[in-house]
Amino acid sequence: MSSAQFSETHLVTIRHMCSVLGEQEVWSLIYAVAPPAQLHVVNSFSRHGENARKDIAAEAQSLASERDATLQEVADLNARGRALEDTLRHTIASQTIRSRSNAP
Repeated sequence: MSSAQFSETHLVTIRHMCSVLGEQEVWSLIYAVAPPAQLHVVNSFSRHGENARKDIAAEAQSLASERDATLQEVADLNARGRALEDTLRHTIASQTIRSRSNAP
C-alpha cells in the first residue's frame, strides 16, 4: 500500500509513529497486515498514542491467526473436493464396467 492511499491525517499520525517507534518498525507493522487493516493500525496508534504498539501487535496477531485458519479451511475444502472427485471417478468407472458386463 503506498502512502498515497493514506489521508493527510493518517500521514501525520504515521510521521508521529515513526518518531516514536522508528520508521522501519512502523512500516513493518503497517505492512504486516492486509490493506483494510492497515488503516486500523494507524487509527489505533492515533487513539492510543505510544501505548498502541501492544494493540497493534495484538491486532496483527489476531489477523494472522484468522488468515491462517482461513488458509487451513481452504486447504481442507480442497482436500475434500479432491476426495469427492476421486469417489465420483471411481463410481463412474464401476458403473461403466457393470453396464458393459450386463450388456447383451
